Amino acid sequence: MRRRTMPGRRTAAALATALSFVAASAVSAAPALAGPPAGLPSTAGAVTPDRPTDDAGGSSAAGKSKLTDTLRARLGTGKSGDFWIRFEQTADLERATTITDWAERGRYVYDELTAAAKRSQADVVAELRSAGADHETYWINNSVLVTDGDLELATRLAAEPEVASVHERVAVEPIEPVEQHPAGEAGTASVEWGVEAINAPAAWDLGHTGEGITVATVDSGADLEHPALAPHYRGAAEDGTVNHDYNWFDASGSCGGDPCDNAGHGTHVMGTMVGDDGGDNQIGVAPGAEWIAANGCHSCSDADLLASGQWMLAPTRADGSQPNPALRPHVVNNSWGSQLPGDINDFFADEIAAWEAAGIFGVWAAGNAGEAGCQSTSSPGANAATYSVGATTSEGEIAGFSSRGPGEDGMIQPNIAAPGQEVRSSVPGGGYEVASGTSMAAPHVTGAVAVLWSAVPSLIGDIPVTRDLLDASAVDHADDECGGTPENNNVYGEGDLDVLALVEAAGEEESGDIAGTVTGTDGEPVDGATVTVGERSTATDASGAFRILLPVGTYDVEVEAFGFVGGVVEGVEVSDGGTAAADIALERAPMTTMTGTVTDGSGHGWPLGAKVRIAEAPADFSAWSDPFTGEYTLDVPANSTHTVIADPTAEGYATSREPVEVSAGPVVHDVAARVTAACVAPGYGFGGADIPVEEFESGELPEGWSVEDLAGTGEVWTFDDDFGYGNMTGGEGLFAEVNSDAYGPDGHQDTTLTTAPLDFSGLSAPTLAFDQAFDTLGEFADVDLSIDGGETWETVLHQTAPAQGRAFVDLSAAGGESDALVRFHLGDAFWGLWWQIDDVGFGECLPVAGGLVSGHVTDLNTEDGVVGATVADTEFPDDGVPTADPANTHVQPGYYSLFAPAGERTISVKGDGYVSDESPVQVTADTITRHDVELAAPRLSVTPDQVSDDMVLGGTGSGRFTVTNEGTASAEVEAYPGTSDFEILSSGASGGTIKGVEREATEVAAAPVPSSGKPGTAHRTAAADATPSDPAAERYAPHGRAGKAVTPAPTPSLLAGEGTTITHSSSQEIAPGNSVACTGAATQVLRTFTLEDFGIGGEFAVTNVSFGVEIADPGTEVTVNLYTLDGELLYENMELLGSATTELEDADLTLVDVPVAGTAPAGSTLVVEVAVPDGPVFFVGSNAEPETAPTYLASEACGNPEPAEVADLGFPDMHAVMNVTGGTSVDVPWLDVQPPVFSLEPGESATVHVGMDSSRVDQPGTYESAVVVDGSTPYRAPRATVTMSVDPPKNWGKIAGTVTGQPCEGDPAPLEGAFVKLDGSAYDVTLVTGPDGGYARWMGVSNNKLTLLSSADGYPPEMKSNVRIIKGRTVVHDFTLTEFCG
Repeated sequence: MRRRTMPGRRTAAALATALSFVAASAVSAAPALAGPPAGLPSTAGAVTPDRPTDDAGGSSAAGKSKLTDTLRARLGTGKSGDFWIRFEQTADLERATTITDWAERGRYVYDELTAAAKRSQADVVAELRSAGADHETYWINNSVLVTDGDLELATRLAAEPEVASVHERVAVEPIEPVEQHPAGEAGTASVEWGVEAINAPAAWDLGHTGEGITVATVDSGADLEHPALAPHYRGAAEDGTVNHDYNWFDASGSCGGDPCDNAGHGTHVMGTMVGDDGGDNQIGVAPGAEWIAANGCHSCSDADLLASGQWMLAPTRADGSQPNPALRPHVVNNSWGSQLPGDINDFFADEIAAWEAAGIFGVWAAGNAGEAGCQSTSSPGANAATYSVGATTSEGEIAGFSSRGPGEDGMIQPNIAAPGQEVRSSVPGGGYEVASGTSMAAPHVTGAVAVLWSAVPSLIGDIPVTRDLLDASAVDHADDECGGTPENNNVYGEGDLDVLALVEAAGEEESGDIAGTVTGTDGEPVDGATVTVGERSTATDASGAFRILLPVGTYDVEVEAFGFVGGVVEGVEVSDGGTAAADIALERAPMTTMTGTVTDGSGHGWPLGAKVRIAEAPADFSAWSDPFTGEYTLDVPANSTHTVIADPTAEGYATSREPVEVSAGPVVHDVAARVTAACVAPGYGFGGADIPVEEFESGELPEGWSVEDLAGTGEVWTFDDDFGYGNMTGGEGLFAEVNSDAYGPDGHQDTTLTTAPLDFSGLSAPTLAFDQAFDTLGEFADVDLSIDGGETWETVLHQTAPAQGRAFVDLSAAGGESDALVRFHLGDAFWGLWWQIDDVGFGECLPVAGGLVSGHVTDLNTEDGVVGATVADTEFPDDGVPTADPANTHVQPGYYSLFAPAGERTISVKGDGYVSDESPVQVTADTITRHDVELAAPRLSVTPDQVSDDMVLGGTGSGRFTVTNEGTASAEVEAYPGTSDFEILSSGASGGTIKGVEREATEVAAAPVPSSGKPGTAHRTAAADATPSDPAAERYAPHGRAGKAVTPAPTPSLLAGEGTTITHSSSQEIAPGNSVACTGAATQVLRTFTLEDFGIGGEFAVTNVSFGVEIADPGTEVTVNLYTLDGELLYENMELLGSATTELEDADLTLVDVPVAGTAPAGSTLVVEVAVPDGPVFFVGSNAEPETAPTYLASEACGNPEPAEVADLGFPDMHAVMNVTGGTSVDVPWLDVQPPVFSLEPGESATVHVGMDSSRVDQPGTYESAVVVDGSTPYRAPRATVTMSVDPPKNWGKIAGTVTGQPCEGDPAPLEGAFVKLDGSAYDVTLVTGPDGGYARWMGVSNNKLTLLSSADGYPPEMKSNVRIIKGRTVVHDFTLTEFCG
């Protein structure tokens, strides 16, 4: 039973979710019904809702409301980031389950999904292209991923009516094994214990091993060469050749063409599904099945996983072309998801629904968070639509790590349990390893479904029945730990998997295969041929091969392929367990030529560019019409009827589909493309209807309208917002609604709202436009049309999926009618949700007087097309269009097409880096005026592009290069250092350096501690008892007892050694019991970094902050804020530069790395704040080792809302470990460029002098900087690389060495990520070893003597005292650290 609450009592976030992550039915969505573009001539009677029109504010508010709070916060700091755009419209896939033909069913789902995505994404994609924003479109869930976009762009796009929501990236990870070790410890069994435990061999004995079924993984990849997998790859031919078309998808681009697995996870999973080497390694449940794979979890990014999901539904050739849904797999294993226990989201819900509609059975790992207790399973495995698998041990009991339910909406999860602990399977390289996890359990179920469908082919694609059979045949396993019943609970689900019982429950069918190859008479394979046997069909792969599983019997095999004469192989006998051959060679069909024109068919009649193709043909049977003439030519088979599809590239035109009879000779087929109901095609606007817009502002039934109560319950359309839900349509004020939610659990609504009679006598193609908010729990929302006074009705819009925003409905059937009626019908509502409508208007899409200006914009210097320039009529600059690089072969890059009023117009062309052009153009109505433009621009070159000099540390050098303007316009040139790099002299060591201050740290004044009298605390430790006289100290408290300090593992940003890392911490160790916090209350830990103290003379662009954690509750949210400080350390003196929030998991006694962006200006003081909210336990990591500037704490609950020094609070030994990493590339202190700014006319040159000053660096070595010569041109700015080679002074020497780790087991090896502190008499520095375990640093003998301290995570430290720097020599001090083994 569902539990429901009124929206008034729902949280705002919950209500927003209900409306933001939904998709609309297949209705065109566009801006509010209105006239033509601003400023252009309008048609009479435009229907526009009479509401306030503050476009900027309105669109901004609408956009902001669709952004998630998290994304708004991430982009609100001024930095750019990635975000997803989700669209309202969804494809109606309901009919797919009624299609029995496998190929036809897949094609139907693919066509519906791609069509819906194309329609709804068009406006947003056009805007992204115009903005030059990087993006990728996805059709499986109707979304667009924007990379590196800013808040302004996200808000603007969100305001588009087609957009449902804009949200941040989704974090997904592989469900990694909880443990994994070489198989030698487990031994080899002929049939692995998990396969035996689920009774798979007993099903094999009946002759069912998965033959004819294709399984797949979305995982880290698969090792094609593994002997247990290679024979089962679908792309492997009997002659030993391998074809990856339709069989392998490299989502991450990491494998170089062939299947690979760089992590091993996917290979292990695939082995459990199908693995069998023909010998002693029977590791797979369905060894007779074939496999294909996508490595979406090589990265496990949300984008790669979505791309993999698309590919599974419509596999493509290896180059990404010619998607063919007929070759989709039957079963797909998914061992990935959110790793936050209990995290439920619907990001992949559309993908899951699409797979199910196409007949693909998805299997999901439940997750390995069982130790978190009940409700620890996470999405997607926790979602109601998925079939998820828990893991059991060899003793048949649930594994401790196996995630428990309940899942989404309290549903029982997992659905079933299977072996998942100590599972032996394949790993890359031909070997075997034992692993534990629900990732190991899920493929047992995937293989079981393959065995079931091979045994009973009539079940293929029947997802509900297959789920029911899995549930019914599972062996009950009672467990009341997390709720449920003995038969179905949140630990084991329906029980333990049993393959034999599964097959027996379904009832066996005697079956076999028909396999063959389709070729032409020339012997070349025919790709994509349709092979039909009775009611089943499949498609040939790239090698022309096919295989189809059938019940025993005699069949005729029919083969059809575009461009060939069809053929039949008659009387093919299928025996039980056998494979019958059916090879066929098809003759080429005679060809002829189809020609024609594609033009506008809604009034203007101008030519259109369009892709013209034959529906029945492969993708390469297509042609483009010339956008300047509309002409196209296409070779087609003669003596056939073809469905010709014309898809105009101009926005706002409907795709045309027409049957064309083709005789033996050439045929002419002209296409007149119609504009869509949304009326967004160039040169069109709404108008023509003298019917007022109904806004429902009276709060009563509009005059002449009527309501009918078909259910007889009195629960009908209302108009006064009596239930208080507010207007959710996007309109304003009152509205009409049927609120099923408000009527409660005993309600039933079936009611219509009918308009007054409508006079469409002056309209040929009327359109209905209205705002709506429809949410559903099974009810439908229809729009019906009558042209006979209500005697009969035609449904013109049927909605069963949620929809919100502006909708347009084509009423062409009522064109010319004077007494039409439209009604809004909500039915099948039994305590459902709601349908609201507002601003109901009627009109027609009519041509606006004017013509098209089209042409190419090219670069005067290179003659290349200019993409991304803006072309506009100077009278209407906001209505400009971008130049593009269309796929149409008749045009080149730089193509544009602009609508403008007829007459003499001035057309402007503006491109970044180019001199703008304005030209007069005579525009002719209803035609295309050709207007090509060449843009001038400066173009700079540098000679030579390498400058170098050598010197001793402290010396200077110089060089020069020449800059020439080779372009066609003048340039204002700026020369500046753009990058900087350094390699230490004579060192093979790699790793990071944590830089301390180069002078005494700048003192920063802080607020006094609010206290009646400060205690004397000069020698107290943080763990000591606080003096009662200090109110703040009385509240701050340590956590636990003091313990021995440990060395944490370095963070990735420290280990990479990229950028500059600065710190005030002389030690990276974390001491237990050393830190204090305002326990349970919001606490802020702060440090200040004055840039010049660290030798940073320019800006400092922060990329990462790492800080120590002594202890933290799992799930604690920590926010890192970056500020610049002006004055005393008070919040009113801080200006926010950037912010980022992270969630801590298992962070005790570790260093945590938080990516955060913000740029501190040159000469400024940077403040870094680590802030924790009320509630969770969090103690920052600290030690009592010296620090070069104070640690500060602030907590309003503990009496000091402003930052105070920890020493003043009574805790002088609490020195927080905190490091800041960033780039200083804009400031290269050793390099001087003169002149930095100058002008160049075309053909002129200038000399740039560079000065090198090695006194501005602290280490001998090679320093390199690329001097950028920027002339604001459209080209990449040329660079001159300046190299300064610095030798050490005679009184300098080098300290170097290698840190080796001796593990508890195994041989010693270089230790990456060890800290080496060089503590000298004058200054000190901390180094981080690289992969080779090496470290190196040059120093002057004035820093003698040194103490060296090396430490690493899990290894006790080692110290070397009295180390001397010897001038001119390298002193080597190696460390061998022994792992702490307990």
